[in-house]
Amino acid sequence: MDAVQERIDAFGRLEPDVDGECHGKTTIIEELEDRLDDERVLSFYLRVIASPGEFDLARITALKVFQLWEAPTNEVHVLVGRQLAALLPVEDDTLVQQWIAIAAENFASVPEVYATAARLLADKGVDLDVRYNCLAVIERLRGAEEAMNVLRSLVDDKELAPHVHRILSEWDAWH
Repeated sequence: MDAVQERIDAFGRLEPDVDGECHGKTTIIEELEDRLDDERVLSFYLRVIASPGEFDLARITALKVFQLWEAPTNEVHVLVGRQLAALLPVEDDTLVQQWIAIAAENFASVPEVYATAARLLADKGVDLDVRYNCLAVIERLRGAEEAMNVLRSLVDDKELAPHVHRILSEWDAWH
């Protein structure tokens, strides 16, 4: 067994301490960050972020990696983006949901990510911080007509209006 597989297997064997913490899992996620080009590591990360019963800090650590990660191919970029788009609206843990949205900004060009972010952004029942994170996804598509249309639909949103006005002004997109 090679070192990558050993670390993935070790992750599964770790148990929370008496306080319910399992920082060893976070350490393993961090150790494998530079190996995301390995299909086993990518699959492992995707399993971790999709597991609601998993240690939250391990999930968030993987999401932080995806936030800045440059996928090796467009196919992998779309794969990860679609996974984030699928998880974002159904995540029950608000902090993890916020981090899914933050990571999704890096995948804003994936149609499913954009559509999910736009839908959640317009939903006043969604946690306000999640909505702000979704706003960042839409903002990433600077100048795209569909992004401008989403923003224009929110100019009267009590909570988001000042930010929407700022973005539309910066884009010179009021017309």
